[in-house]
Amino acid sequence: MRAWRVFDHNRDFARFPDFDPLDGEGGLHEAGTWNLQGNRIVYASSTSSLAIIERLVHVTPRAFGEQMLLELEIPDDTIEVVSPRQFAQHLRDGRNHSRASDSQRFGTAWLVERRSVTARNYIRLDGRLAKLRDPDQQGEDL
Repeated sequence: MRAWRVFDHNRDFARFPDFDPLDGEGGLHEAGTWNLQGNRIVYASSTSSLAIIERLVHVTPRAFGEQMLLELEIPDDTIEVVSPRQFAQHLRDGRNHSRASDSQRFGTAWLVERRSVTARNYIRLDGRLAKLRDPDQQGEDL
């Protein structure tokens, strides 16, 4: 499976010689849609355009500036597909919490359990899928 990731290569942290845009470091410092703070995670998308859109939700178009686009090849046998039914059941099981925190708990549990290198979730935008990657698990061609 091909995936795409956009990152700001002009940020101070990206200028260090040992910077790795696939190390998931950002998840250690901030919570995301699919992770609680303190968990390494790499967000990627099934198309370059979706990766750009996902980056734009965090910055204004003016602040977007120049970004780096990475193309990743993820082996199909390292992907866990999370169906709409599975995720809906998870939301029903955690109905006392907000949907955002349920998605964070769901993704964090996936990371902690180390069930796969990549989780492909059910959220579709114009038929395209978002993907998550556990940076601590290595697959060939990553």
